[in-house]
Amino acid sequence: MRKPAKLKQGDEIRVVAPSRSIKILSEEGIQSAKKRLEQLGFYVTFGKHVEVCDMQNSSSIEQRIEDLHDAFADSNVKGILTVIGGFNSNELLPFLDYDLLKANPKVLCGFSDITHWRLRSRPNAGSLPIPDRIFPVFRWMACKTIKRLILKSA
Repeated sequence: MRKPAKLKQGDEIRVVAPSRSIKILSEEGIQSAKKRLEQLGFYVTFGKHVEVCDMQNSSSIEQRIEDLHDAFADSNVKGILTVIGGFNSNELLPFLDYDLLKANPKVLCGFSDITHWRLRSRPNAGSLPIPDRIFPVFRWMACKTIKRLILKSA
């Protein structure tokens, strides 16, 4: 299994919503987390469908898969953060393109929404899952802690 390199300043981090929508977070929280990551020198982008919010506070399976696959396929994206944990990311498992994930290893940070992927990632994909780190958490985390967790130079 190829492991992705640790992130470094200037790398692009893509925020995706494999379970719950970013719309359940406050705008202040979103901007604060984004600003913190940018202060560390990262370029932060968002999946096309992260703001879609249905009755389950999520987007369709197709939209979530599209955002995730786009993030893995984009060679500029070096790290992927999930918006927040949730109960329905397991719906994505039959639709994940494990060949794509394996061919494009990325640092993948999430919570309960990536639990299933962590369990399957060793034999199937080259991502490096880092549990317990989701996008809004970066709002409160000290820059020193973030550097230690994900930066190459730390």
